[in-house]
Amino acid sequence: MNSQKETEKKKESQEEIEWLYSEAMSEERMARDEVYVLMTERTLRKARALRIPTPPYSNNDAWESGYIPNVTYLSPKAQLELESSIRKELQERRGAGLFG
Repeated sequence: MNSQKETEKKKESQEEIEWLYSEAMSEERMARDEVYVLMTERTLRKARALRIPTPPYSNNDAWESGYIPNVTYLSPKAQLELESSIRKELQERRGAGLFG
């Protein structure tokens, strides 16, 4: 009898560990989405201010869907390409004396 209770308790404990792990992974994914969205917003704001074209939402290679429903952000490749375009534009403007 005691062995059966111990087995049940271990099973409950294992289920709780699995549930906690699942919750932690979900929270991590949501936090990651929030960071990626903030990075995307910052990059898009800079690009628009410099009148640099941004990827259309119809470009599936440039956008990724988040874990959170209805959340999208720039793919890592698109993020890097847009940041590179921003740096290049700023360097050109500094060279032309348009920025200090």
